Amino acid sequence: MKPSRLARTLLSATAAVALCVALATPPTRAEDTTIKQQAKQFGHTVAQDARHVGHSIRTRSRVVAHTIARNSRTAAHRIARDSKRAGHQIAHDSRKAGHTIARGAHQVGAKVHAQAHKVKAFIENPPATTPSR
Repeated sequence: MKPSRLARTLLSATAAVALCVALATPPTRAEDTTIKQQAKQFGHTVAQDARHVGHSIRTRSRVVAHTIARNSRTAAHRIARDSKRAGHQIAHDSRKAGHTIARGAHQVGAKVHAQAHKVKAFIENPPATTPSR
């Protein structure tokens, strides 16, 4: 047989009151202490994990910074070496060109000097003229 509607209503009201009483009772001291301890432990765990993450980031960023600095120094030294080598080569080529120009000018000067002596000798001692026929 089915319970009547009134019986069902009374049963549900009794269950509701029982639940309210059970929920309304404050937790015992032991339960409250356990909850506080668990919350405290959870807070410590979170803080410890955050500290580990922070230290890990710091260490990795320091390693990256050192690598960048080392690579930068290496590149700077390579550029300086190449620049110095290029400067020495330019100076060498410039000296060589200067010596070549000076040597050429000396040779031209020597030829001009020789021609000038020939002209002077020709003017001072003209060749004997042959009579015209």
